[in-house]
Amino acid sequence: MGQSFRLSGLILKQVKVGETDTLITLLSQEQGKIVVRAKGNRKMNSHKRAILEVGNMVSAHCIGTKGMPLLTQAKLVRSCRDSLENTLSHHRKLQQILEFFDKLFVEEELDDETFAQIETIYEQTLTQPHTYNTIVKKLDGLLIRLGYQPLQETPYANVSEYVSVLAEKPLRAHDFLYIASK
Repeated sequence: MGQSFRLSGLILKQVKVGETDTLITLLSQEQGKIVVRAKGNRKMNSHKRAILEVGNMVSAHCIGTKGMPLLTQAKLVRSCRDSLENTLSHHRKLQQILEFFDKLFVEEELDDETFAQIETIYEQTLTQPHTYNTIVKKLDGLLIRLGYQPLQETPYANVSEYVSVLAEKPLRAHDFLYIASK
């Protein structure tokens, strides 16, 4: 078997594979964006099933293979269900933030400051759901940190439009951040 490693990160998305497996996309400080396979995760008696929900912050143990790393253990660090406002609109907002992160990051280690910004945006989305302007400012700061122009210096009307152009494909998440930010 390959080398094992630990990482802590935010679950960005899941893709069902086969009858019982799931591909989990994590954004971690140690690996950047990484896709791991959770074998048997969709079985009814899987102990990892609830832990590996999209939007949760987890600590994971993985084993490297020739192909994709296998996620063997996971521990819940922060559940997206613990938010102050546990409503559908709140989860849509979180979903859009997670899609932004998925589009903006690649597989490379993230420095402490960048990952701290990601965690701050995540926490504010969970705990302060009505702070649209604050989240837009934090996302703009993250874009600048990643080497992109500030939103105000672009021809785009909002953050969602800007990220769609950067990712070269339209975003699918709810339009929480489509409101004009200029």
